Amino acid sequence: MHRSGVQGEAIRAHVRRTLTPKGELVPVAFVRCPREARMVEMTRCATCGHCAELFVEEATQTPVLSCQLSPAARPRSRAGSSPRPGARSVGEALERETICLEPDVDLKTCAAIFRRFRLGRAPVLDADGGLLGTLSRGRLAAELRRARASCHPGSGGDRRARVAERLSARRVGDVLEPAGATVSDAAPLARAAALLLEAHQDELIVLDERGQVVGAISAREMHRSTRLTFALV
Repeated sequence: MHRSGVQGEAIRAHVRRTLTPKGELVPVAFVRCPREARMVEMTRCATCGHCAELFVEEATQTPVLSCQLSPAARPRSRAGSSPRPGARSVGEALERETICLEPDVDLKTCAAIFRRFRLGRAPVLDADGGLLGTLSRGRLAAELRRARASCHPGSGGDRRARVAERLSARRVGDVLEPAGATVSDAAPLARAAALLLEAHQDELIVLDERGQVVGAISAREMHRSTRLTFALV
């Protein structure tokens, strides 16, 4: 949609996709608002007088905002490239989608999503997008081993089907893990780097001012974005 004949700078959205019990990935797009200096849902931009245009980038299907207030935020030159060099806040460095989970998703469906997106960990959200905890690949693998052990070959029937049945009976909420350290989208990247080191984590879940999950940022992404030199955990 066009809101003005004057075009602004392009800001690519960060997309949070949440897996539902039906197996659907529900997207919510966030952008860093230049006026408020924080992450906001992209739907708010449609009613902002500074929004010149909202569109979807054809090559990557990524939502893009053309904002007349943004002096420097430009889209990446190609899909999959690193976060924008020179970013100073966590919100500015968020340049990828984040896969999240609802607590009622079964572990069989969850395992398929972990394989598809090669996830190491995923935030688990409540109905309002708040953080309940996380699920790691290691915990999911442990549940798979437990299901296989309980369905040993000599117990009869199709073992693979019985393992799948056991995983389908378990929910993400049954195996929640602590979220660990989190960081505000408005925090300086140097603060996020310090948190990673203090918490001995390789990734931080990013929250907005309401406590809603907007994404996640890793040590490697921060290093590429700012050229900060700190030990990667």
